[in-house]
Amino acid sequence: MNFADFITKYNNKGIDFDGKFGFQCQDLYRQYVKEVLNLPQSPAVVGAKDNWDVYLTAHYTRYTNSPTAVPKNGDIVIWGTKFGEFGHVAIFIDGGITKFNSFDQNSPVGSLCHIQSHTYTGVLGWLRAKEITVTDGFPKWLATLLQERGLKIEDESEIRIIFDKAKKYDVEINELQEQVKSVNEALSDRSIEVSTLLGKLQKSNIRLEELEMLYGKTKNEKDGIVWENDKYKIQVDELQKGIDSREKEIEGLKEGLVKAQTNNIGGIGLFRFLYIKYFVKK
Repeated sequence: MNFADFITKYNNKGIDFDGKFGFQCQDLYRQYVKEVLNLPQSPAVVGAKDNWDVYLTAHYTRYTNSPTAVPKNGDIVIWGTKFGEFGHVAIFIDGGITKFNSFDQNSPVGSLCHIQSHTYTGVLGWLRAKEITVTDGFPKWLATLLQERGLKIEDESEIRIIFDKAKKYDVEINELQEQVKSVNEALSDRSIEVSTLLGKLQKSNIRLEELEMLYGKTKNEKDGIVWENDKYKIQVDELQKGIDSREKEIEGLKEGLVKAQTNNIGGIGLFRFLYIKYFVKK
């Protein structure tokens, strides 16, 4: 696959090469190395900026950014921390000494694969894949790689052991990547559950505060009513005492009236007797 086909294949799509964080610039870079350059992957890094120091010297030539330097189509452009805490990496398409276009992912943050315009601010430089030269029927870089490990192309058994181990490691890495991806998905589900529960908890706390405020208001009203009732009870008791006192006075007056009436009737009877006896002519 060439670079143009790669852009067509992944434009406006997301690449998650290692199944870890998802849709990072590093995922795009590693997928490009795998599908277009067909080269070994560089060592694992914390941030994209670290690719500048751990690139594979046997496969890439490193070019430092300068005011007059311009990358070539397909070069791997690397930014330092001025682009962000972890830097950035993208694949150069075209441009001049002030601006250029590249194939990016996660720039701006959260964006899928797309063509993005940049200036050279923060750019450390770029990596350019070395052209493969064939010597005696096999690539020169392979001869160099074997030589670094003290092997020759004729050492078939040792080479097969190395490739068998590499194949085994690839399988184990793929299995681990799948496990990591599964764990990340489960973690994502748990995160959603936690987020939902936190939302419910927040609503419950708001309702609790409302109820506490309502309870305080109701309690104040209740205390006011109780105080009014106590005051009315005292007034009623005082009025009742007054009524009782008046009733006693009335009873006393009634008794006095009866006595007075009795005495008055007795006097009138005696007067009539004396009047009839002495003054009325028979």
